[in-house]
Order: sequence, then C-alpha cells, then structure tokens
Amino acid sequence: MIKKYSRDERKKHRTEENRLFILEAAEKVFSQRGYSLTTVDEIAAEAQFSKATLYRYFRSKRELFLDVILNSFDEVVLELEKLRRKDLSAEEKLKELIHLFLRVFSKKIHVSRIFYAEKDAMKKILGIDPKEPLSHSAVHARIPKIFMDKGKEFSQAVTSTIQEGIDSGEFRDIDAEEASEVLGALVRGFSFGETFCERIFSIEKSSIRLYDFFLNGIKNHTHIK
Repeated sequence: MIKKYSRDERKKHRTEENRLFILEAAEKVFSQRGYSLTTVDEIAAEAQFSKATLYRYFRSKRELFLDVILNSFDEVVLELEKLRRKDLSAEEKLKELIHLFLRVFSKKIHVSRIFYAEKDAMKKILGIDPKEPLSHSAVHARIPKIFMDKGKEFSQAVTSTIQEGIDSGEFRDIDAEEASEVLGALVRGFSFGETFCERIFSIEKSSIRLYDFFLNGIKNHTHIK
C-alpha cells in the first residue's frame, strides 16, 4: 500500500530537498572559488534558483557556508552510527574509522582548505577577533558551540574505540584520549600533506599506510586473539 502524505508533509519534504540541493550547489562553488570570491548570485545560478528564492532558505553567504560545513559533519555522524552498530573488534573498527575520516577529508578537501587559505575570512565567519591566531582546537572558546560539539563527537568515537581495544587487551595500556588526539592530527596532516608529495595514493592504500603506522604504536603485540 502506497503511503499518502498530507500537503504539509509534502511541502516540508520539498523544502528539505531544495535546501539540500542549494547546499550541494554552494559546496561546489565554494570549492571552486573559495569563500571570499564566491557570490550568492553564483550559488543561485549553480542551483538553478533565483536569488530571491535562495534567500528564503538561507539569509546570507555566511550562513550558507556554515551549513555546508555542518551538513558535512552530519554525513560523518551517520557513518559513525553505522560503524558503532557493527559487530567488529576494536582493531577492525579503528581501521574503518581511519578509512572513513580519510574518505571524508578527500571528498571535502577543497572546502576544508578554505579554513587554511582564507584565515581572515574564517575569523570573521566564526566571530573570532582578527588579532587572535586562528585555532582549530576544540577548546577554543570562540568557535561556534555546534562545531565544537560535532568535533567532540568524532573524537569520542575514536577514543571509545581505542579504550575498547585497551580493555580487551588488543591495545597497550595507554591514554585513549591522547591517542585519539594523535590519530586525529595524523589523519589531518596526512590528508593535507599529500598535496605536496610526488606520490599520490588511493584512499584505500592511504588508510592501510596510516593504520599500520599508528596501530604498530598502540597495539599489544602479546595479545592473542
């Protein structure tokens, strides 16, 4: 039996579809042009909406950019939830986490680079004093709370996986939170660092390389499965 939707439900569904379509168009334009050079007119043209229609969904270019980032975070959260439900060892989960984060960085690399290439613009967007150094730390008091909460959620997923491995004896008795921070720095550095390397590896091969190097540092080699 085909489910029937009310007029309000159909309108809500159409509104959400249009919003996501605009966000996809905005991400494409931001990736190609950067934040400063991108105009709302260009995003509207890419989305094939009028500028007036676009403003019914988003109040400004700043709001659009922030929602592009938050939408990316939400995609990762959905993947993390799927991974948590899998019946895997801590070692296998950690491997999948590394692959997930590398895949996301690869997919969103051009948008992510805006934070590094346009620091002054990002300071204004995030509401940070231009005289302050731009910080990517989760403890930075001026970064929007929702960004901090999402970042903590990613970090906690890695920390809990490492702690799970410590408790099961798969990993050495280390500080799980510190190990999570090290892995996060490695993933970010590895993703951006490959830009300057002569050899470019696939996401699968990059995952294996990073996973092997990190795991050899935390793995309990006396553990018997």
